[in-house]
Amino acid sequence: MGFSRKRLGKDGRPRYTAYYCDIKDRERSAGTFTNKKDADKAWQRAEAKVAEGRLGDPGRGRQTFQDYVEKIWLPNHEIEAPPGRVTPTPSTST
Repeated sequence: MGFSRKRLGKDGRPRYTAYYCDIKDRERSAGTFTNKKDADKAWQRAEAKVAEGRLGDPGRGRQTFQDYVEKIWLPNHEIEAPPGRVTPTPSTST
C-alpha cells in the first residue's frame, strides 16, 4: 500500500513525497508535491499502474550499446560498397 510522507523543504515549507511498492515489493517514490492531496493521488495512480502491470522496474528495459548493435542493428543493416568501387569477381577460365 502506498503512502505520503511529510518533510520540510529547504525553504522551511512542508513538502509531501508519495511512495508506493513496485512489483518486487520495493519502496519507490512517485514524486514530491506541495500538498498532501496531490501526493496521495500520485501514489494511488502509481499503485494502479503496478496493478495493471504497466509500471515495473525502470532498469528492466535497459540494454548495453553493444547488445543493441550486435543483436538488433547489425543483423538488420545492409552494408554497401562505396560508389565507384568495384569488387573483383573471380574469373572463370576453362
